[in-house]
Amino acid sequence: MRTDPTTLPPISSKPIAEAATKLRNLAREAAKAREEAHALEVARPEVEAADRRALGRALAEGQPDPGSTALAQHDADTAAAHRRHEALDAATTEAAAVFNVTMARHRTGWLEAVEVDATKARARYATAVAALVTARAQVDELEATARWASRWPAAKPWTGPVAAPVRGLLARSGDPFGWAEVAAALEADAAPPAPIRPASAA
Repeated sequence: MRTDPTTLPPISSKPIAEAATKLRNLAREAAKAREEAHALEVARPEVEAADRRALGRALAEGQPDPGSTALAQHDADTAAAHRRHEALDAATTEAAAVFNVTMARHRTGWLEAVEVDATKARARYATAVAALVTARAQVDELEATARWASRWPAAKPWTGPVAAPVRGLLARSGDPFGWAEVAAALEADAAPPAPIRPASAA
């Protein structure tokens, strides 16, 4: 299987990252060479037409055949471009094979490191959600207190803050979601998921 270097995730393993970088660079150069060769092929009819026009002018003026230097150079450039593309394409195929071998050799260690980092990141996410819930509770309490104070002495007896809905986060009904729903969803999302590694990757 030839790995598509444009669809690789961030790679923290140095050996894998180096193989991926080489593969990506070669693939980029091969694509550029292919485009250049194609552009030269597309341009050939105009170069050929210019060659005929030059010959026609020379014959009309009684001059000798000026030769096909430009056309010959264009064909040589096209052949060189195709050769370069073919060489880079072969090098890309070889780099893809090296990448696959490197992945097979270092994948387990990389996967273990990524799993550790993912667990730490999820813990940070859970901490951030908890901080968000606490901050929102403080906002609700302080704003409710301010409203009560602004209405005193006509204010109703204090019964505690009521969480305001989340503006801008609308349900299908068009009504905003309540904060309790949003907080519960975030807390559930921050909880540890099922194991990342499938049984086949163990």
